[in-house]
Amino acid sequence: MIHRQHDRIVIDCDACDRTFEGNSEELINVWPQAKREGWQVRKVGKDWCQFCGEMCASKLAFQIRYRH
Repeated sequence: MIHRQHDRIVIDCDACDRTFEGNSEELINVWPQAKREGWQVRKVGKDWCQFCGEMCASKLAFQIRYRH
């Protein structure tokens, strides 16, 4: 999830409780900062999800793939 908090962009990992707080009010400025720290975005079903790293992205994809 991506949201604003105190005039900053905050990105929450969709697989764990980690967050990234950017130094700007604009996502176009914050996302490159997050990406340099290993954050990723992937489409899961119809939704775009943000992940703090490869491990979380793989974990969520595995859970969705094998959900019954």
